[in-house]
Amino acid sequence: MTTTCVRCGAPADAFVCRRESRDLAAALTIAAGHVEDAGPVIARQARYGTGGGGDGDQLPGDLTAADRLAPIARALGHWVAVVARATGRAPRWRAMAGPPCPVGVTCPHSTCASIRRRVAGPPLALQAAWLSQRVDALRSHPEAKRAFGELHAACDDLERLVDRPADKELVGVCDCGKVLYAREGWTVIQCPLPTCKLVWHVERSRDILREHLGDKLVTATEAAHLMAYMDSDRTQDNLRKLIAARVKSGLIVAHGEIVEEPDDAELKLAEQEARDPAPKVTPTYRFGEVAAAIAAVPRRNREGAAA
Repeated sequence: MTTTCVRCGAPADAFVCRRESRDLAAALTIAAGHVEDAGPVIARQARYGTGGGGDGDQLPGDLTAADRLAPIARALGHWVAVVARATGRAPRWRAMAGPPCPVGVTCPHSTCASIRRRVAGPPLALQAAWLSQRVDALRSHPEAKRAFGELHAACDDLERLVDRPADKELVGVCDCGKVLYAREGWTVIQCPLPTCKLVWHVERSRDILREHLGDKLVTATEAAHLMAYMDSDRTQDNLRKLIAARVKSGLIVAHGEIVEEPDDAELKLAEQEARDPAPKVTPTYRFGEVAAAIAAVPRRNREGAAA
């Protein structure tokens, strides 16, 4: 087995290092939360056109939302099957534990409705959540490099599909928690939730968002997630690599850390090595400094992992 991570080159006790494994687990957890919006997005796109034949029946863009969701579902389904075979543990879909979001019983989220009804959530969400708890099995798999690449791509594609329309830009977050977007030229935006409908000034909201985020301490994964909303040309995976390269070179400096209990992999390794398990330590960075460092990366190099 390799002694260096096949994704970032760091020392590793498996094909993929623990930091990359935590990043994928976080991405899969976020993806599970995004799935609830995939159905409404597909429904909205399917209603475009007049239904009378001819050009009116054509959907906008090169791909429909359903077309874009299909490869995401295939990727998740494939790696669920791989992990199930490798571990001998087939997934069992259970009722969602909750809690539901703070909006209340009138919120439109299908996952919240599932929690209140005590029934299993959308299958794709359950697959993502199941995989997020079994990343250790993937990082030790001979096809780990392919698995991590395909699953990160699936998470990024799902986020783009349901959370950031291609023709809109991030404005901010409503008081109810809904992420707000606006098209170029819009001066005001209304929260789309029928239970809220608050109206926001676009530029003022953006300024408040930037000011609020500037000094906020975030992990590299959180920074990549936030920046992916603001930068339509870069995926979370690309941003994670750009951030990691600048942390390694000293251009981005940590200002704190999050110390957590050892994960299962560390507990197992510590037992094998007859030592005390080390806590999981994740550095935190000022979002404004991270954003400034990434903004300085020339656009022509944006596809490079460490441009």
